Amino acid sequence: MGLSLFAPIRHRLGGVTWEDDGWLISVWPWLAGRVGSGLEHGSAEDIATTVRCLRRLHDHASVERVPALVENWRIPQRSDLVALLPPGRGRWSSGPYADEVRSRLAANAGEVHRMLARYDELAAALAADDADFVVTHGEPHAGNVVHTLAEANLIDWDTVRWAPRERDLWSLADHQGWRCAYGDDVVLSDDALEVYRLRWSLVEIADFVPSLAFADDKNPDLEVAAQELRNYLPMSDL
Repeated sequence: MGLSLFAPIRHRLGGVTWEDDGWLISVWPWLAGRVGSGLEHGSAEDIATTVRCLRRLHDHASVERVPALVENWRIPQRSDLVALLPPGRGRWSSGPYADEVRSRLAANAGEVHRMLARYDELAAALAADDADFVVTHGEPHAGNVVHTLAEANLIDWDTVRWAPRERDLWSLADHQGWRCAYGDDVVLSDDALEVYRLRWSLVEIADFVPSLAFADDKNPDLEVAAQELRNYLPMSDL
């Protein structure tokens, strides 16, 4: 079976993305299939077909490595988050979310610092040896997989990188049967699975905290961010 990659259409200037009002737009040919409505895959069979698709991607060794797309371990907006973490001296707005976010961040500061330190430790060890890096998708959640009668097809390739295989597998590793679908002939790293679990949480926190801390008004997107942040930074008295 071939590699299940569903590529976007090139536009008239030769690229595959178009920027409009801060959004990146890609267009694909019509593909008859079904896509999940959220992040979680809907069934064990969907997980298995997605994992088998990822294995074919990871084994596709004929693509020349692009240096700019090799995993760099950077967490966007990390410096903004660290500046707001106690004992940081970041400036807070007087907006509608500031007081709650400040309280949540203060209550969870030790844990966030621990997560950052652990992430740095694991990432440094993995970065020291990139010989086994493979092409990874980055976000093979249910919304980025089109299931046809024959196979799973990966779409939305803006997160592609050469990285450890675990970059694509960490979110599937808690599901029963995923390892059998991927194959047991490849040794996977518990540290690499952990670093990508940490990365997902830290990227979310580093995105939500500054956005809410500096917000002047409420809007639907920020309300979603606030609810997600409450899950990451819980407080019993709020």
